[in-house]
Amino acid sequence: MNPKLKALDFQVHNKLSKPDAPPIIGLIDFDDNDRKIQLLVDFLDRKTDNLTPAFKSYRYATAWTISKILGQTYRSKDNFAIYGPLGNALKISLSGTKTRETLWKGFVEVCKRIDIAIDRYQRPQDLYLSQAGVSEGMINHLVAAFIRQERFFGPPPMENSHELNDWEDSALEFLPHGVSTPRLAIELDQTSWHAMLYSSVRNGSSEGLSRFERAFRDSYANLISGSPALAVASIPSPRLRWDREGLFLDIPPLNGRLRLRLGTNQSVLRLPGGRRWHFPLPWPREMDWETEAAHGKIHFLDKSYEIAVFDCQTGRLLKQAVADDQKVSLGAIEVMVFCRQPFMVDGKACISIGDEAHFAQVTLGNKGRIISISSRKLTLSLAPQRRVTAFGEIIAGGLNGNLYGSNTRFRME
Repeated sequence: MNPKLKALDFQVHNKLSKPDAPPIIGLIDFDDNDRKIQLLVDFLDRKTDNLTPAFKSYRYATAWTISKILGQTYRSKDNFAIYGPLGNALKISLSGTKTRETLWKGFVEVCKRIDIAIDRYQRPQDLYLSQAGVSEGMINHLVAAFIRQERFFGPPPMENSHELNDWEDSALEFLPHGVSTPRLAIELDQTSWHAMLYSSVRNGSSEGLSRFERAFRDSYANLISGSPALAVASIPSPRLRWDREGLFLDIPPLNGRLRLRLGTNQSVLRLPGGRRWHFPLPWPREMDWETEAAHGKIHFLDKSYEIAVFDCQTGRLLKQAVADDQKVSLGAIEVMVFCRQPFMVDGKACISIGDEAHFAQVTLGNKGRIISISSRKLTLSLAPQRRVTAFGEIIAGGLNGNLYGSNTRFRME
């Protein structure tokens, strides 16, 4: 028994068990991270066979060390090649298949114990990097994305957790091309921890910050003071959304107007920024847009047997997918499904709302909902994640959330 490593194991588990714990193992922080990382390095003693007893006796300390190393060393140029940098830091070889299986099984066991859903990850690297969090080399990209999101779409909506999470996810659209690993941590973060940190930092809070939080704060201060890095890719694209009046284009604030062409033979519309522009039926299949600084093309249900899925609460377009026997997992429970062709949901017919416009409201769960378009099928399901959902009448609201009535039911996942 290694008493120092056992003490670290207890400390990590204790921090992860707290109600306000960050949703990512790598965000657990200590004053002496480097010294604690060295504890596992010393225990392994350059022997890959020691990885098994490390996970058996000190599982939380081992998973934390792996996550922390990746958070400190991973860079986008590594192109998901995590085993080399991780092995170098641990001073063991991770090139063998058996060693990687040991690493995977031990790490997955820890994730299951702290209720982190692993089914969403197609590759081991994705799980490791999601639990490493946004690496120190990527913090500037994330903070810059949050600043741009605020400039064009307003500050984080702290009064509504669902809208706050939508704000956080939408900010990912401002990440530079080719920067993808921060998405793994942000999409896992259903608690909007990063958006709340951004709100706290922008309001000047600086007490009790961890190493990551200090780096986040310093990055914000640097970027907001006029760093040239913030000027890059700073113009957002207009976004398709849905509200009670129908499909609309959410146009960000602009200098000048947005020029919009619906299809190849249509005249150009000149639309003011900061507005919602609702589309008439039938919906266009493609839209070309242009501003003084950027241009682009938006496709909407332009393929046969394709559906579009919107979040009922935020109106955000979650996914467009073709019905070809694929399975699609989404992060919203109540969704609206649209298609240009009639379709069925678990055998129940959709509703026609106009020319080439068919609709169904669908409640997603762990059991998949089957979308049938003629003989083509697609399965929609709820992405596995920790959450508590309330079903009941809201009788009051306040700064800390909604107050529900006595007949409210709660679903815990």
